[in-house]
Amino acid sequence: MTEPSIRISASMVREHLSIVTVGWFDDRNLPPPAVENYAPLVAELHEVVTESGDLPWFVLGLQHVLLTPSVSARGLANTRFAYSERESREIMEYVLKELAPGQVLDPKGPAARVDLQEMARREWLALRERQQIPC
Repeated sequence: MTEPSIRISASMVREHLSIVTVGWFDDRNLPPPAVENYAPLVAELHEVVTESGDLPWFVLGLQHVLLTPSVSARGLANTRFAYSERESREIMEYVLKELAPGQVLDPKGPAARVDLQEMARREWLALRERQQIPC
């Protein structure tokens, strides 16, 4: 018996990730020389996803993208700069490392069951209330 999929809002992931991928370019024209330079924005992102209640879902969404080569990381890294797929995944890896230190990407874990779907914020919030975040 297969476990049911876990629906997560792709829009939520994109919106939160844009704190880093769009926010960087508020004062700059080029990306940083190293992903570690995003640290202040990742700290802001951490605060926002924690306060919104999206943290576990956001982490699970990033894990899913990183475990699923067919999912476009670039499509979720909404930005003013044209990051490549590789660069988008590097940013996501760094964000994940900072938000969930020590967590291992498990291809058989809950992230493998994620179904990223476009949905309005209201729809996402209602869905989030009905789902239990897997441990």
